[in-house]
Amino acid sequence: MPGMAASADAGSGSTPPAASQVRMTIQGFAFQVPDKVAAGATVMVVNNDKEPHTVTSTGDGGFNVTVPGGATASFTAPATAGRYDFVC
Repeated sequence: MPGMAASADAGSGSTPPAASQVRMTIQGFAFQVPDKVAAGATVMVVNNDKEPHTVTSTGDGGFNVTVPGGATASFTAPATAGRYDFVC
């Protein structure tokens, strides 16, 4: 939805997660995101709402995925570690 924003940290800490796949959940128009995502990891986006949502980076990073209501989609986290803000 326009105006919604959040961010995820793509492995900028000293010990990025080892998992190559992480999950982001959307429910009640709220995004539950992991604290850290390994650079290049697959991000699974689970939309528990009936309405479609997008996950679109607002700066460098280049991810944009549309997730229909009640569906799951995925994208690849940026290969460069850092903080990536996104909007719906």
